[in-house]
Amino acid sequence: MLWWLAYIALGVFTGCFAGMLGIGGGLVMVPTLTMMFAVQAGFPATEVLHLALGTSMAAILFTSLASLRGTLDHFAQAMFGEGIRTRMRPHYFPFTEPSGEVD
Repeated sequence: MLWWLAYIALGVFTGCFAGMLGIGGGLVMVPTLTMMFAVQAGFPATEVLHLALGTSMAAILFTSLASLRGTLDHFAQAMFGEGIRTRMRPHYFPFTEPSGEVD
């Protein structure tokens, strides 16, 4: 079976349900990924749940950064006017890893 199609379908399904119903994507994604990983050959049985949780956390990272960007844009426009745009970029600050900067 073409597993990558199943992964794309899972992403679309999870995104639709998370957006329409307000449920967390992990509620749908983790159990489904656990079953999909368990059926496939090549995934150790002891690591299936760990892989599903890690994949879900990686998805959370990107959605939370997008939400942070929108919040900072909204804040900057409320404080400094409608024409203001913000930019997020990685930066090095001593003793903080990972670090970022908004300007």
